[in-house]
Amino acid sequence: MELRFVAAGVVLGSLLAGDLRQARLHDLLEHIVGHRAVRREADGARRQGEALEVSAHRIDRRG
Repeated sequence: MELRFVAAGVVLGSLLAGDLRQARLHDLLEHIVGHRAVRREADGARRQGEALEVSAHRIDRRG
């Protein structure tokens, strides 16, 4: 019976250690993906700004 508790403790410890490593990897990936999302958002805003400038220019030419 004590052997079962020891085995369960070893398994639980291994799982927790693996979860900690996975959590670090997850944080790193989230950091990388977050930078990509910010860059994509900035690119989208720049494109939207360019589209607004073109629209304003077209309206000015018509006016």
